[in-house]
Amino acid sequence: MSSENPLLINPYTEDPDTHLIFRREIAVGLTPKGRTSVEYYGLNRKALLKERQEKYEFYKTLQAVLQTLEASQKQDTETYRKTSDLLEKMTSHEACYSGMLCYQGNELF
Repeated sequence: MSSENPLLINPYTEDPDTHLIFRREIAVGLTPKGRTSVEYYGLNRKALLKERQEKYEFYKTLQAVLQTLEASQKQDTETYRKTSDLLEKMTSHEACYSGMLCYQGNELF
């Protein structure tokens, strides 16, 4: 057993959710390890913020489409199924920026 106390999150061996949250597109470190990781990995660099913002806006638009279809009782349509499937894919663990979108989907912020 190692006595090291690493300063960076290793997403292969630990859950980043215990160290990081997202406020829209901005990564926020909850712990010293989270804050160090945000800085070291450059998780808030301009290019990433822009990509996350675009993904966030697309996600929110799809959610609005789904809500509109639900309000008009059109859950049995192809559009509803495709939109619902796309939202599910966007929040799967394999999808880019899924960590950010899962927080948004749970409306933690």
